[in-house]
Amino acid sequence: MNPVYFCHTLPMKWAAIIPDTHRPYHDKKAYALMIKALRFVDPCEIVLLGDYADFYSVSRHSKDPRLEHLLQKEVDDVNSGLDELDALFPKAKKVFLEGNHEARLSSYVGNHASALFGLTDCEYLFRLNQRPRWSWIEFGKNQLYRVLGSDLCTRHRPLASNAKTSVLRAGLNLCYGDIHKIELAYAVALDGRNLVGFCPGWLGDLKQVGAFDYMASMPQWQLGFALVGVDPSQPKMFHHQIITIKPDYSCVVWNKKIKL
Repeated sequence: MNPVYFCHTLPMKWAAIIPDTHRPYHDKKAYALMIKALRFVDPCEIVLLGDYADFYSVSRHSKDPRLEHLLQKEVDDVNSGLDELDALFPKAKKVFLEGNHEARLSSYVGNHASALFGLTDCEYLFRLNQRPRWSWIEFGKNQLYRVLGSDLCTRHRPLASNAKTSVLRAGLNLCYGDIHKIELAYAVALDGRNLVGFCPGWLGDLKQVGAFDYMASMPQWQLGFALVGVDPSQPKMFHHQIITIKPDYSCVVWNKKIKL
């Protein structure tokens, strides 16, 4: 029996892991494909790995004059994405891990508009306090969230420059964003535990003029997202699947090819 199909027939709970999206500079076709796949899966939990927003308008980087970058439009686009997740998956628990790009807002306010400090932040602008079933986890060195209560931890940034070193430093199973690269590594802890560390890629658009020009060389980034399944009879054990998005905007989930 096909092992992927067998997992699907079990009474599994599934979580969707959405990596760095950088709205409004996201790859709209890749994002739409991911949404189509999630509608097929119908996850009971959705985790945003951070940098769902780009906040180019409050970045310390020089602004490209060819790129429109009004803060209001960026916030509106993020809220549009969150509205869609709420509408399509109203019963799902949703977790927003703050990334370094969301943290741009608090840095900008502190450096350029300190009188507004405490009056506005991402939670307020994204209306998270008005959205049922949402949690916000601040960016920082101790950021951590356990997917579906399992032994898989998530955070925005890895702890090292590669997956194996990162998971060994964490001493935990770890899924992270930030680097935009699909990578996967296994390691064994001193106590004999088998550990996994992975990044499911990103959902940004490298063709977006000016948005990612701060990279000095050709970015080694891949489009993708991830699914995590947990059998309720073994709540700490998890099954992870990195879903790669192909150049024709297709992917395979549970033995089913999904295409726009």
